[in-house]
Amino acid sequence: MGTSLVRALRPDGVFATVGFTEGIPQVPLNLVLLKEISIRGFQLGSFVVRHPDRYAQAMRKVAAFAEAGMVPYVAAVHTLDDVVLAVQQVGERRATGKVVLDVSGQNRFSLVTRVPSPAASRSIA
Repeated sequence: MGTSLVRALRPDGVFATVGFTEGIPQVPLNLVLLKEISIRGFQLGSFVVRHPDRYAQAMRKVAAFAEAGMVPYVAAVHTLDDVVLAVQQVGERRATGKVVLDVSGQNRFSLVTRVPSPAASRSIA
């Protein structure tokens, strides 16, 4: 998969990795050189340790988004009895938003269908 992703990048593009769901992609370095692209990786655990101030700043922004009503779109909520169905939905790429597995048995999650307006997202710094 790494080869096709690198081929799809424009010259001077950026190949960014944020975790892996299907193994670690193999990236052809000759294409990296020829297309003059950059490769960036991100791992939350080490980021928090190395940059606690930047992490705290990002969490304040996330809190501001939540206070403004900007929450992730939840496409489906499944009980623990439906875990196979939930995993299939994600694995087959049929999920169009977050898929929540509610293990509490209290049905605390609801589908969120509100999409914030562009003006609301611009007002948060």
